[in-house]
Amino acid sequence: MTTKQVGERMRYLIRDIIDLLKQEESFALATIIRQQGSAPRGTGARMLIRRDGGILGTVGGGALEAAVCESARAIIEQGQARRLCFNLYDLGMFCGGQVEVALDFVDAHQKVNLEVYEALLRSMKTGQRVWLLAFLPDGEEKPGGLCLLDGRGRVYGQTLLNGPVLGEKIMRTDRFTFIDDWSLVVEPVGGAATALLFGAGHIAQRLVPLLNRVGFFTSVIDEREEYANRERFADADSILVSRYDSAFRHINVGEQSYIVIITNGHEHDWKVVVQALKTRAAYIGMIASRNKRERVFRSLLDEGYSPDDLQRIHSPIGLDIGAETPEEIAVSIAAEMIKVRAEKLSKV
Repeated sequence: MTTKQVGERMRYLIRDIIDLLKQEESFALATIIRQQGSAPRGTGARMLIRRDGGILGTVGGGALEAAVCESARAIIEQGQARRLCFNLYDLGMFCGGQVEVALDFVDAHQKVNLEVYEALLRSMKTGQRVWLLAFLPDGEEKPGGLCLLDGRGRVYGQTLLNGPVLGEKIMRTDRFTFIDDWSLVVEPVGGAATALLFGAGHIAQRLVPLLNRVGFFTSVIDEREEYANRERFADADSILVSRYDSAFRHINVGEQSYIVIITNGHEHDWKVVVQALKTRAAYIGMIASRNKRERVFRSLLDEGYSPDDLQRIHSPIGLDIGAETPEEIAVSIAAEMIKVRAEKLSKV
């Protein structure tokens, strides 16, 4: 599992973790640290268990998840971490493998935990590569704790690294790793997949919260301040009011950028797509009927763009699921973006 793949998994929970810590709610965090044989989820899978029994994320569902949740109750009450081994066949799960789960207590009253996760979120948004380190308790000499290490060797949170040797070893790690000698979970995290939504209409309103829940950071761009604002997009990570023909001067577009063109007019779509094709964006999707798409494509060819350039444009945007309403169209767009992201990650 590569840095980018692990980063995708952490992204699903990071906002929830920060929200709970800000609300001073402690919780248990389960992480699969070892897997042998067949299992529903692999190493690095996480699940957050709240005091009231609510869960976010998953370590595999079924009897395994129920057993982890049962153990989490004691973890939350006692405030202590544990490592648990499960034989899935013994749990009645016919996949029959074995998993080891680290079940950690995340104390909201230790402000260092919020500091670490906020630093992690900032790094994901900027594309900085970092390593999230969870030291599991192992006797009196190893009380456990959480910290974040960046590529320059800076440590956020508890300074638990024992000398430069361990730090250098961690920075050579490019996959989820459990180091037994230090009872240490190492999770490398890369940059974030960012959805750039050009157009702040009804579809964008439905799409932003959906993309947030499936691991994208979201940015809404529109020329109209009465549309692109916090009242309409409370969940967006950023909002930019800008002319479409100059918007790309104000945003960073890279290999993990997903451009969604859903403006309120053909002229605006054109302004965005010609700029988008000059970037290295992972995905360019443009809302259009098939007739409109053909007209746009002919115009792009006349402008000197190649057939290979046109192959980068997903239009009509979204998977063909017969979507008609803004809600259904948002689902189809999100599904196509997830599909493209998964294909790119499989090639890493």
